Amino acid sequence: MIQKLHHKFVRVNLMLAALVLFIACVIACVVYGYVLKTATYNALEQAMINEDSRVINIYENPSYLIKVRYVPVAIMLVNQDGTIKEIMLDKGIDITSDILEQSAKKIVKRNSQNGTIEEFSLRYICKKQDDGFKIAIVNIDFEYKSMRNLMALLFIIWVFCMIAFWLISRSLFKEALAPVQDAWNKQRRFVADASHELKTPLTVMLANFSVLLSHPNDTINEQRKWLINSRDEALNMQKLVESLLILARSDAAIDLPEMKLVHLSDLLLNSALSFEAVAFDKDIKMNTQIAPNIYVKGDEQALKQLISILLDNAVKYAGKNGEINVKLFKHDVKYIIMQVQNSGKPIPANELPHIFERFYRGEQMRSTVNGHGLGLAIAHKIVQIHNGKITAQSSKTQGTKMQVVLQRIENPIINKIK
Repeated sequence: MIQKLHHKFVRVNLMLAALVLFIACVIACVVYGYVLKTATYNALEQAMINEDSRVINIYENPSYLIKVRYVPVAIMLVNQDGTIKEIMLDKGIDITSDILEQSAKKIVKRNSQNGTIEEFSLRYICKKQDDGFKIAIVNIDFEYKSMRNLMALLFIIWVFCMIAFWLISRSLFKEALAPVQDAWNKQRRFVADASHELKTPLTVMLANFSVLLSHPNDTINEQRKWLINSRDEALNMQKLVESLLILARSDAAIDLPEMKLVHLSDLLLNSALSFEAVAFDKDIKMNTQIAPNIYVKGDEQALKQLISILLDNAVKYAGKNGEINVKLFKHDVKYIIMQVQNSGKPIPANELPHIFERFYRGEQMRSTVNGHGLGLAIAHKIVQIHNGKITAQSSKTQGTKMQVVLQRIENPIINKIK
Protein backbone atom coordinates (compact mmCIF):
# COMPACT_ATOMS: atom_id res chain seq x y z
CA MET A 1 0.00 0.00 0.00
CA ILE A 2 2.75 2.46 0.94
CA GLN A 3 4.62 1.55 -2.25
CA LYS A 4 1.51 2.32 -4.32
CA LEU A 5 1.08 5.59 -2.44
CA HIS A 6 4.73 6.46 -3.14
CA HIS A 7 4.33 5.79 -6.88
CA LYS A 8 1.08 7.77 -6.97
CA PHE A 9 2.65 10.77 -5.24
CA VAL A 10 5.63 10.75 -7.60
CA ARG A 11 3.37 10.35 -10.64
CA VAL A 12 1.04 13.19 -9.62
CA ASN A 13 3.96 15.50 -8.83
CA LEU A 14 5.62 14.71 -12.15
CA MET A 15 2.37 15.51 -13.97
CA LEU A 16 2.03 18.81 -12.12
CA ALA A 17 5.68 19.68 -12.71
CA ALA A 18 5.38 18.77 -16.40
CA LEU A 19 2.29 20.96 -16.74
CA VAL A 20 3.90 23.92 -14.96
CA LEU A 21 7.11 23.63 -17.00
CA PHE A 22 5.11 23.28 -20.23
CA ILE A 23 3.09 26.42 -19.44
CA ALA A 24 6.32 28.26 -18.58
CA CYS A 25 7.87 27.16 -21.90
CA VAL A 26 4.78 28.26 -23.85
CA ILE A 27 4.81 31.65 -22.12
CA ALA A 28 8.54 32.02 -22.84
CA CYS A 29 7.96 31.22 -26.53
CA VAL A 30 5.01 33.63 -26.81
CA VAL A 31 6.92 36.44 -25.10
CA TYR A 32 10.05 35.82 -27.18
CA GLY A 33 7.99 35.72 -30.38
CA TYR A 34 6.32 39.00 -29.44
CA VAL A 35 9.72 40.58 -28.71
CA LEU A 36 11.08 39.44 -32.08
CA LYS A 37 7.99 40.69 -33.91
CA THR A 38 8.13 44.05 -32.13
CA ALA A 39 11.85 44.41 -32.87
CA THR A 40 11.22 43.66 -36.53
CA TYR A 41 8.44 46.25 -36.81
CA ASN A 42 10.65 48.80 -35.03
CA ALA A 43 13.42 48.12 -37.55
CA LEU A 44 10.93 48.61 -40.39
CA GLU A 45 9.68 51.89 -38.91
CA GLN A 46 13.24 53.20 -38.51
CA ALA A 47 14.05 52.18 -42.07
CA MET A 48 11.02 54.10 -43.34
CA ILE A 49 12.23 57.23 -41.53
CA ASN A 50 15.96 56.96 -42.40
CA GLU A 51 16.28 56.74 -46.14
CA ASP A 52 20.08 56.71 -46.38
CA SER A 53 20.39 53.27 -47.96
CA ARG A 54 21.87 52.87 -51.41
CA VAL A 55 19.41 53.34 -54.31
CA ILE A 56 19.55 50.50 -56.82
CA ASN A 57 17.67 50.22 -60.08
CA ILE A 58 16.12 46.76 -60.05
CA TYR A 59 16.20 46.46 -63.82
CA GLU A 60 19.94 47.18 -64.06
CA ASN A 61 20.82 44.50 -61.50
CA PRO A 62 17.77 42.24 -61.00
CA SER A 63 19.52 39.78 -58.65
CA TYR A 64 21.56 42.21 -56.60
CA LEU A 65 22.56 40.55 -53.29
CA ILE A 66 24.79 42.00 -50.60
CA LYS A 67 25.30 40.31 -47.23
CA VAL A 68 23.88 41.56 -44.08
CA ARG A 69 23.66 43.75 -41.03
CA TYR A 70 21.18 42.89 -38.25
CA VAL A 71 17.59 43.05 -39.58
CA PRO A 72 18.49 44.24 -43.07
CA VAL A 73 15.52 46.07 -44.63
CA ALA A 74 14.40 46.71 -48.18
CA ILE A 75 12.53 49.97 -48.93
CA MET A 76 10.40 50.01 -52.07
CA LEU A 77 8.64 52.90 -53.78
CA VAL A 78 5.74 51.33 -55.64
CA ASN A 79 3.23 52.65 -58.16
CA GLN A 80 -0.52 52.34 -57.73
CA ASP A 81 -0.53 49.21 -59.89
CA GLY A 82 2.14 47.48 -57.78
CA THR A 83 5.12 48.03 -60.10
CA ILE A 84 8.35 49.04 -58.41
CA LYS A 85 9.86 52.47 -59.08
CA GLU A 86 12.83 52.34 -56.73
CA ILE A 87 14.44 49.95 -54.24
CA MET A 88 16.64 50.98 -51.32
CA LEU A 89 18.49 48.00 -49.85
CA ASP A 90 20.38 47.60 -46.59
CA LYS A 91 23.56 45.63 -46.75
CA GLY A 92 22.94 41.94 -46.47
CA ILE A 93 19.33 41.90 -47.64
CA ASP A 94 18.71 38.35 -48.82
CA ILE A 95 15.69 38.84 -51.07
CA THR A 96 15.76 38.47 -54.85
CA SER A 97 14.29 41.08 -57.17
CA ASP A 98 11.68 38.60 -58.40
CA ILE A 99 10.40 38.03 -54.83
CA LEU A 100 10.36 41.79 -54.22
CA GLU A 101 8.21 42.34 -57.33
CA GLN A 102 5.72 39.63 -56.33
CA SER A 103 5.63 40.89 -52.75
CA ALA A 104 4.96 44.47 -53.86
CA LYS A 105 1.95 43.41 -55.91
CA LYS A 106 0.58 41.28 -53.04
CA ILE A 107 0.98 44.13 -50.54
CA VAL A 108 -0.74 46.68 -52.81
CA LYS A 109 -3.54 44.22 -53.47
CA ARG A 110 -4.02 43.59 -49.71
CA ASN A 111 -4.23 47.32 -48.99
CA SER A 112 -3.05 46.81 -45.37
CA GLN A 113 -0.63 48.91 -43.35
CA ASN A 114 1.38 45.94 -42.08
CA GLY A 115 1.43 42.19 -42.16
CA THR A 116 3.28 39.05 -43.09
CA ILE A 117 3.72 37.23 -46.38
CA GLU A 118 4.11 33.66 -45.18
CA GLU A 119 4.84 32.39 -48.68
CA PHE A 120 8.14 34.27 -48.81
CA SER A 121 8.74 34.61 -45.04
CA LEU A 122 8.51 38.40 -45.22
CA ARG A 123 7.14 41.05 -42.88
CA TYR A 124 6.25 44.52 -44.08
CA ILE A 125 4.77 47.91 -43.33
CA CYS A 126 3.12 49.97 -46.05
CA LYS A 127 2.40 53.71 -46.15
CA LYS A 128 0.28 55.34 -48.85
CA GLN A 129 1.77 58.31 -50.72
CA ASP A 130 0.42 60.68 -53.35
CA ASP A 131 1.87 58.79 -56.27
CA GLY A 132 1.82 55.26 -54.85
CA PHE A 133 3.11 53.39 -51.83
CA LYS A 134 6.23 53.26 -49.71
CA ILE A 135 6.91 49.74 -48.43
CA ALA A 136 9.51 48.52 -45.94
CA ILE A 137 10.05 44.80 -46.06
CA VAL A 138 12.27 42.34 -44.19
CA ASN A 139 13.02 38.63 -44.33
CA ILE A 140 11.89 36.93 -41.10
CA ASP A 141 13.66 33.62 -41.54
CA PHE A 142 15.84 34.70 -38.60
CA GLU A 143 12.68 34.89 -36.45
CA TYR A 144 11.68 31.34 -37.32
CA LYS A 145 15.21 30.11 -36.77
CA SER A 146 15.43 31.89 -33.41
CA MET A 147 12.08 30.41 -32.34
CA ARG A 148 13.15 26.91 -33.40
CA ASN A 149 16.40 27.25 -31.47
CA LEU A 150 14.54 28.50 -28.40
CA MET A 151 11.99 25.67 -28.58
CA ALA A 152 14.75 23.07 -28.96
CA LEU A 153 16.62 24.55 -26.00
CA LEU A 154 13.46 24.68 -23.87
CA PHE A 155 12.63 21.08 -24.77
CA ILE A 156 16.10 19.92 -23.69
CA ILE A 157 15.77 21.91 -20.46
CA TRP A 158 12.27 20.47 -19.92
CA VAL A 159 13.53 16.90 -20.35
CA PHE A 160 16.47 17.41 -17.97
CA CYS A 161 14.22 19.16 -15.43
CA MET A 162 11.73 16.28 -15.54
CA ILE A 163 14.49 13.70 -15.03
CA ALA A 164 15.96 15.72 -12.15
CA PHE A 165 12.52 16.27 -10.62
CA TRP A 166 11.74 12.56 -10.91
CA LEU A 167 14.95 11.61 -9.10
CA ILE A 168 14.45 14.28 -6.42
CA SER A 169 10.77 13.35 -5.96
CA ARG A 170 11.59 9.68 -5.50
CA SER A 171 14.20 10.48 -2.89
CA LEU A 172 12.15 13.11 -1.03
CA PHE A 173 8.92 11.13 -1.01
CA LYS A 174 10.72 8.00 0.09
CA GLU A 175 12.16 9.96 3.01
CA ALA A 176 8.85 11.73 3.72
CA LEU A 177 6.88 8.47 3.69
CA ALA A 178 9.36 6.66 5.93
CA PRO A 179 7.44 7.63 9.12
CA VAL A 180 4.19 6.57 7.43
CA GLN A 181 5.75 3.25 6.44
CA ASP A 182 7.03 2.77 9.97
CA ALA A 183 3.62 3.61 11.46
CA TRP A 184 1.92 1.27 8.99
CA ASN A 185 4.27 -1.58 9.86
CA LYS A 186 3.76 -0.97 13.57
CA GLN A 187 -0.01 -0.92 13.09
CA ARG A 188 0.02 -4.21 11.20
CA ARG A 189 2.30 -5.78 13.79
CA PHE A 190 0.13 -4.36 16.57
CA VAL A 191 -3.06 -5.85 15.08
CA ALA A 192 -1.37 -9.20 14.48
CA ASP A 193 0.07 -9.32 18.01
CA ALA A 194 -3.21 -8.22 19.60
CA SER A 195 -5.10 -10.88 17.65
CA HIS A 196 -2.59 -13.50 18.75
CA GLU A 197 -2.78 -12.45 22.40
CA LEU A 198 -6.60 -12.50 22.34
CA LYS A 199 -6.70 -15.81 20.51
CA THR A 200 -5.01 -17.74 23.33
CA PRO A 201 -7.50 -16.97 26.14
CA LEU A 202 -10.43 -17.38 23.75
CA THR A 203 -9.15 -20.80 22.69
CA VAL A 204 -8.74 -21.87 26.32
CA MET A 205 -12.22 -20.60 27.22
CA LEU A 206 -13.82 -22.40 24.27
CA ALA A 207 -12.05 -25.61 25.24
CA ASN A 208 -13.29 -25.24 28.83
CA PHE A 209 -16.84 -24.64 27.64
CA SER A 210 -16.64 -27.74 25.45
CA VAL A 211 -15.63 -29.80 28.48
CA LEU A 212 -18.53 -28.36 30.49
CA LEU A 213 -21.01 -29.08 27.71
CA SER A 214 -19.79 -32.66 27.47
CA HIS A 215 -20.85 -33.21 31.12
CA PRO A 216 -24.39 -31.81 31.28
CA ASN A 217 -25.35 -33.80 34.37
CA ASP A 218 -22.41 -32.72 36.53
CA THR A 219 -22.76 -30.07 39.22
CA ILE A 220 -20.95 -26.73 39.17
CA ASN A 221 -18.71 -27.87 42.00
CA GLU A 222 -17.64 -30.97 40.03
CA GLN A 223 -16.56 -28.82 37.08
CA ARG A 224 -15.31 -25.92 39.20
CA LYS A 225 -11.74 -26.03 37.91
CA TRP A 226 -12.90 -25.40 34.32
CA LEU A 227 -14.99 -22.43 35.42
CA ILE A 228 -12.14 -20.97 37.47
CA ASN A 229 -9.79 -21.43 34.54
CA SER A 230 -12.26 -19.68 32.20
CA ARG A 231 -12.66 -16.82 34.68
CA ASP A 232 -8.88 -16.38 34.92
CA GLU A 233 -8.57 -16.29 31.15
CA ALA A 234 -11.44 -13.77 30.93
CA LEU A 235 -9.73 -11.54 33.51
CA ASN A 236 -6.49 -11.89 31.59
CA MET A 237 -8.29 -10.87 28.40
CA GLN A 238 -9.97 -7.94 30.19
CA LYS A 239 -6.59 -6.67 31.36
CA LEU A 240 -5.23 -6.95 27.82
CA VAL A 241 -8.18 -5.04 26.33
CA GLU A 242 -7.84 -2.29 28.96
CA SER A 243 -4.15 -1.94 28.11
CA LEU A 244 -4.98 -1.76 24.41
CA LEU A 245 -7.58 0.94 25.08
CA ILE A 246 -5.05 2.99 27.05
CA LEU A 247 -2.59 2.87 24.16
CA ALA A 248 -5.27 3.55 21.53
CA ARG A 249 -6.58 6.60 23.41
CA SER A 250 -3.07 7.92 23.89
CA ASP A 251 -2.29 7.52 20.18
CA ALA A 252 -5.52 9.26 19.18
CA ALA A 253 -5.07 12.00 21.83
CA ILE A 254 -8.48 11.09 23.29
CA ASP A 255 -9.25 11.82 26.95
CA LEU A 256 -5.81 13.27 27.61
CA PRO A 257 -5.32 13.79 31.34
CA GLU A 258 -5.54 17.22 32.93
CA MET A 259 -2.13 18.27 34.17
CA LYS A 260 -2.06 19.28 37.84
CA LEU A 261 0.55 19.67 40.56
CA VAL A 262 1.55 16.18 41.78
CA HIS A 263 3.61 15.39 44.89
CA LEU A 264 5.81 12.78 43.23
CA SER A 265 7.80 12.05 46.38
CA ASP A 266 4.70 10.92 48.28
CA LEU A 267 3.29 9.09 45.27
CA LEU A 268 6.49 7.07 44.76
CA LEU A 269 6.89 6.37 48.47
CA ASN A 270 3.32 5.07 48.85
CA SER A 271 3.64 2.89 45.74
CA ALA A 272 6.95 1.46 46.97
CA LEU A 273 5.37 0.64 50.33
CA SER A 274 2.51 -1.22 48.63
CA PHE A 275 5.03 -3.35 46.69
CA GLU A 276 7.19 -4.12 49.72
CA ALA A 277 4.85 -6.92 50.83
CA VAL A 278 5.02 -8.54 47.38
CA ALA A 279 8.80 -8.20 47.36
CA PHE A 280 9.05 -9.64 50.88
CA ASP A 281 7.08 -12.75 49.84
CA LYS A 282 9.69 -13.35 47.13
CA ASP A 283 12.64 -12.69 49.46
CA ILE A 284 13.47 -9.51 47.57
CA LYS A 285 15.02 -6.59 49.42
CA MET A 286 13.65 -3.16 48.50
CA ASN A 287 15.70 -0.01 49.19
CA THR A 288 14.31 3.50 48.75
CA GLN A 289 16.12 6.83 48.46
CA ILE A 290 13.35 9.33 47.80
CA ALA A 291 14.08 13.04 48.08
CA PRO A 292 11.24 14.94 49.81
CA ASN A 293 9.05 17.67 48.35
CA ILE A 294 9.56 16.89 44.69
CA TYR A 295 6.67 18.07 42.55
CA VAL A 296 5.85 17.62 38.88
CA LYS A 297 3.01 18.78 36.67
CA GLY A 298 1.03 15.80 35.45
CA ASP A 299 -1.81 13.36 35.95
CA GLU A 300 -1.61 11.60 39.30
CA GLN A 301 -3.33 8.39 38.17
CA ALA A 302 -1.15 8.08 35.06
CA LEU A 303 2.04 8.66 37.07
CA LYS A 304 0.86 6.12 39.65
CA GLN A 305 0.34 3.61 36.83
CA LEU A 306 3.83 4.39 35.51
CA ILE A 307 5.39 3.72 38.93
CA SER A 308 3.37 0.52 39.36
CA ILE A 309 4.52 -0.80 35.98
CA LEU A 310 8.19 -0.14 36.79
CA LEU A 311 7.95 -1.63 40.30
CA ASP A 312 5.94 -4.63 39.07
CA ASN A 313 8.57 -5.39 36.43
CA ALA A 314 11.36 -4.99 38.99
CA VAL A 315 9.69 -7.48 41.36
CA LYS A 316 9.08 -9.95 38.51
CA TYR A 317 12.66 -9.98 37.25
CA ALA A 318 14.71 -9.35 40.42
CA GLY A 319 14.84 -13.08 41.11
CA LYS A 320 15.03 -15.06 44.35
CA ASN A 321 16.89 -13.15 47.09
CA GLY A 322 17.17 -10.23 44.72
CA GLU A 323 17.33 -6.51 45.40
CA ILE A 324 15.41 -3.47 44.17
CA ASN A 325 16.60 0.14 44.52
CA VAL A 326 14.08 2.95 44.12
CA LYS A 327 15.48 6.49 43.83
CA LEU A 328 14.05 9.95 43.28
CA PHE A 329 16.24 13.05 43.23
CA LYS A 330 16.67 16.47 41.68
CA HIS A 331 18.90 16.42 38.63
CA ASP A 332 19.19 20.18 38.20
CA VAL A 333 17.00 23.26 38.41
CA LYS A 334 14.60 22.04 35.73
CA TYR A 335 14.51 18.24 35.94
CA ILE A 336 14.08 15.35 38.36
CA ILE A 337 15.16 11.73 37.90
CA MET A 338 13.28 8.64 39.05
CA GLN A 339 15.14 5.32 38.95
CA VAL A 340 13.95 1.76 39.56
CA GLN A 341 16.82 -0.72 39.55
CA ASN A 342 16.58 -4.48 40.08
CA SER A 343 19.04 -7.34 40.23
CA GLY A 344 18.61 -10.45 38.12
CA LYS A 345 19.52 -11.54 34.63
CA PRO A 346 20.41 -8.60 32.38
CA ILE A 347 18.44 -7.83 29.25
CA PRO A 348 20.49 -8.82 26.16
CA ALA A 349 21.94 -5.84 24.31
CA ASN A 350 20.10 -6.74 21.09
CA GLU A 351 16.74 -6.73 22.94
CA LEU A 352 17.26 -3.51 24.91
CA PRO A 353 16.25 -1.09 22.09
CA HIS A 354 12.94 -2.94 21.63
CA ILE A 355 11.64 -3.31 25.18
CA PHE A 356 9.34 -0.25 24.89
CA GLU A 357 7.67 -1.64 21.77
CA ARG A 358 4.16 -3.01 22.05
CA PHE A 359 3.87 -6.76 22.61
CA TYR A 360 7.64 -7.11 22.62
CA ARG A 361 8.81 -9.81 25.01
CA GLY A 362 12.38 -11.02 25.07
CA GLU A 363 13.44 -14.63 25.49
CA GLN A 364 13.85 -14.20 29.25
CA MET A 365 10.37 -12.66 29.58
CA ARG A 366 8.65 -15.37 27.56
CA SER A 367 10.22 -18.22 29.49
CA THR A 368 9.89 -16.90 33.06
CA VAL A 369 7.02 -14.41 33.35
CA ASN A 370 3.44 -14.30 32.13
CA GLY A 371 2.30 -11.13 30.41
CA HIS A 372 1.47 -9.46 27.13
CA GLY A 373 4.43 -7.12 26.63
CA LEU A 374 2.35 -3.95 26.95
CA GLY A 375 3.49 -2.65 30.35
CA LEU A 376 6.62 -0.82 29.25
CA ALA A 377 4.85 0.41 26.10
CA ILE A 378 2.22 2.03 28.34
CA ALA A 379 4.95 3.42 30.60
CA HIS A 380 6.70 4.91 27.58
CA LYS A 381 3.45 6.50 26.40
CA ILE A 382 2.75 7.99 29.87
CA VAL A 383 6.24 9.53 29.97
CA GLN A 384 5.72 10.96 26.47
CA ILE A 385 2.42 12.56 27.53
CA HIS A 386 4.31 14.23 30.40
CA ASN A 387 7.02 15.51 28.02
CA GLY A 388 9.63 13.34 29.72
CA LYS A 389 12.10 10.68 28.73
CA ILE A 390 12.42 7.04 29.78
CA THR A 391 15.53 4.93 29.19
CA ALA A 392 16.73 1.47 30.14
CA GLN A 393 20.18 0.16 31.03
CA SER A 394 21.12 -3.42 31.78
CA SER A 395 24.34 -5.19 32.73
CA LYS A 396 25.49 -8.21 34.73
CA THR A 397 27.01 -6.08 37.49
CA GLN A 398 24.22 -3.51 37.97
CA GLY A 399 21.19 -5.46 36.79
CA THR A 400 18.43 -3.56 34.99
CA LYS A 401 17.76 0.13 35.61
CA MET A 402 14.75 2.08 34.34
CA GLN A 403 15.25 5.83 34.45
CA VAL A 404 12.56 8.49 33.98
CA VAL A 405 13.39 12.17 33.53
CA LEU A 406 10.57 14.69 34.12
CA GLN A 407 10.34 18.46 34.42
CA ARG A 408 10.36 19.67 38.01
CA ILE A 409 7.83 22.14 39.38
CA GLU A 410 8.42 24.17 42.52
CA ASN A 411 5.67 23.86 45.12
CA PRO A 412 3.92 27.26 45.12
CA ILE A 413 2.97 26.89 48.82
CA ILE A 414 6.60 26.36 49.86
CA ASN A 415 7.72 29.25 47.65
CA LYS A 416 5.10 31.49 49.24
CA ILE A 417 6.36 30.62 52.76
CA LYS A 418 9.92 31.35 51.67
